[in-house]
Amino acid sequence: MRRKLGIAITARQGGDALHQQIGRIGGMCATDPHLLVCDDGLPPEALSMLDDERVRWVGGAAREAAWNRNRGLYGLFTFTDVDAVLLMEEGVVPAIQGWELEWLEGALRYGVIGLVPPDVPVWETGGACTAEEPGLLRSVHGACFAVSREAFGAVGFMDTRMTSAVSMHEDYMIRQVRAGYGGVMLAREAWFLAISGGIARVPEFSETTPLPVEYETPVWCPAWHTEQERGVFLSEFAELTTRHPSPIEALVRNFDSEAYLLANPDVRAASMDGVGHYLRYGRAESRPLRPV
Repeated sequence: MRRKLGIAITARQGGDALHQQIGRIGGMCATDPHLLVCDDGLPPEALSMLDDERVRWVGGAAREAAWNRNRGLYGLFTFTDVDAVLLMEEGVVPAIQGWELEWLEGALRYGVIGLVPPDVPVWETGGACTAEEPGLLRSVHGACFAVSREAFGAVGFMDTRMTSAVSMHEDYMIRQVRAGYGGVMLAREAWFLAISGGIARVPEFSETTPLPVEYETPVWCPAWHTEQERGVFLSEFAELTTRHPSPIEALVRNFDSEAYLLANPDVRAASMDGVGHYLRYGRAESRPLRPV
């Protein structure tokens, strides 16, 4: 069975850099990965470019870095059949034909695989920095990493309560290692598996985490922490979902209990809730919803 990769680009600035990045990804892939741009406040002209290029995008309002990356994880793992997702910052540029194959293989082998930045000598990592022989780093670079569907199921999303991109990536990768993916714990410190992955350039604003420490937070994390956040997050995927509200949902949402009770005085006399009575009994009895 052929394995599939999804690529999520987290974007905020747009412009020629994003256009060139999308073109380079499409031109240098050996496969046909699912591509999703996570819009974190892109200007209108950037969104028009994505529409013209027929690139799917989700999002809209600028949020914290974890929220935007969660858009990519949720969008690709929920609405496509990919086996792994590669999260890339805007401006990350591949340079080798078939570059995505190493990321897919690395994610499937180890659950999660990080990036050895182009300016880090391979010999410093203790490995060849390939999927077959990954390097090992004491810090994690946030510009690019891949996670398998299995590892995502075990660890979930990035923690939106983290205040910086550095702590967000550090926390996520440490939770992956604690769950048994993408590295090892040595003397209560996480070491992360990483590959070069055919990446030639990463954005200057990408950061490398400081030496990690083991966290005691739960390994699995949701994409939201309040009901309000849940509603906002899921609303961003309205155009992707195949779900349609049932007629009952629309009826309940617009149900006029007072009109129903006026039309059915026996229900009022029994001190019953209008919508509750209708759903339990009134529908089957063909009761009127309002006075004739």
